[in-house]
Amino acid sequence: MTNPNKTKGSGAERAVIEHLRATGWPHAERRLAGASKDRGDIAGVPGVVIEVKNCTRTELAAWLAEAEQERINDHADLAAVWHKRRGKSAAADWFVTMDGATFTRLLAAAGYGSGRDQPVIVPHSAWVDDDEPAPLVAPYQGGRHTGTHTIDLLGQEAS
Repeated sequence: MTNPNKTKGSGAERAVIEHLRATGWPHAERRLAGASKDRGDIAGVPGVVIEVKNCTRTELAAWLAEAEQERINDHADLAAVWHKRRGKSAAADWFVTMDGATFTRLLAAAGYGSGRDQPVIVPHSAWVDDDEPAPLVAPYQGGRHTGTHTIDLLGQEAS
């Protein structure tokens, strides 16, 4: 007999993957379950761990702790929880939750804000040693919204 919670979770993961593929991440796919060190539910978005939840009860603190452990296991840059929103069937309408530190790093990397003391995310592919934590380039110096110059995700001035 099929586990209804597993079926519900698998359906949510497929919905997130379909949305990611339709919006520019063609390699998004479900990770195989059962690994000794879980690395999230979705693969194919480099440097990002995505934990998908379709639960009646919202448990953000536990879900974020789980996603953070998976980020560490995967040596990824970011972790987020993509959770189903009651009454909404499209994954684009669901919620994506992350901690404040991750959110401000994303804002800085996108060029928003004053940039004061905001680190820039260095993608996993730029790491020298996968056993070391990701280096951060700080402070962020300008960006497309400040009218000065843009720094790419590697911390280099973009053209």
